[in-house]
Amino acid sequence: MPSRTHFVAAMSHELRAPLGSISGFASLLDAEIEGPLTEAQRLSIQRIRQSAESLIASLSDILDTAKADVGRILLTRGLVDPLVLLEDIAAAARAYVEHLDPPCTIFVSTHGHTEFLPARVDARRIVQATLCLVRHALRTGTPSTLEVSLRAPNVPGERAVLFTVTDSERASDQEEAETAFDPFSELHDASGRRILGLGLSLALGRKLARMHGGDVWPDTSRGTSWLLQVPAD
Repeated sequence: MPSRTHFVAAMSHELRAPLGSISGFASLLDAEIEGPLTEAQRLSIQRIRQSAESLIASLSDILDTAKADVGRILLTRGLVDPLVLLEDIAAAARAYVEHLDPPCTIFVSTHGHTEFLPARVDARRIVQATLCLVRHALRTGTPSTLEVSLRAPNVPGERAVLFTVTDSERASDQEEAETAFDPFSELHDASGRRILGLGLSLALGRKLARMHGGDVWPDTSRGTSWLLQVPAD
């Protein structure tokens, strides 16, 4: 197992460096440092950036999953206000969807709640885990709107923090939603034809939540939601 992890880490660096350069140069071109762009050129550059950043995210998932499998992800916990954490999650999600085509809007909600118990978590890893859920939702068919929300726990009196990512435009059954947690699982149409593979995002999000003593699970009662819960302090 350690040999595999070292190999994945080495290959990830070798691949991420040139992909980072592609994304960086595309950003410079988008800023018109080489002169004005036509609308068609700008769209092409944005697609290059989107593809490069998607590959970088996939490589990061592979590396972090390998690290988690051998216990090499160490959490740096601190007492965090969930509302501040929600703002950080929303900022990360909006940055990720900024250049999507077709565009996607991130809608943020607290469902009427204004006070939440603080959580002792690694804030960076919880943002990463929730962004994994956002990326998974986008992978299953870019919705025009995603809701990222902070809710009260489902059980009255339970000391927990509950984040959700909801794609109200895509319905799925509970069995399909659970299957999506399997690394590199695939979805098929009614004829059995493969329509897409789901990668590692959802599985990694669950791993990171469980490292905090929490979990991630699906809710298909309203579109498709992925709920991430961690214990409150």
